[in-house]
Amino acid sequence: MPVKVTRYRCKYCNRQYESHKAAKDCESGHLIPVSVKAELYTVAAYPYKVEVTFDSGERRIYNAEDLGG
Repeated sequence: MPVKVTRYRCKYCNRQYESHKAAKDCESGHLIPVSVKAELYTVAAYPYKVEVTFDSGERRIYNAEDLGG
């Protein structure tokens, strides 16, 4: 006879857990972007360097490899 298996999934990274608490703990460990600021452009319409500010106040710079960043 088949056995019912309940799994819980983090809504940010989709990792699955056997307990609700473990999935909630995973969700609370992810930083949420609250703003994005374009830093540098090439001749393309898109910025190749952006600064992302997270809900923790931390800021990170990200570069688009396909645009030369």
